Amino acid sequence: MDSLTLLAIPGLALAIAWLLVADTRRTARRNERRDHPAE
Repeated sequence: MDSLTLLAIPGLALAIAWLLVADTRRTARRNERRDHPAE
């Protein structure tokens, strides 16, 4: 159980960080599209 917890903690941290990065990139892409509308 202890080794499983030691593996789960960094795994959760990586998953949360990846979700934050993905959300930031999606928001930045949306803002860029809004700032430079296609003509």
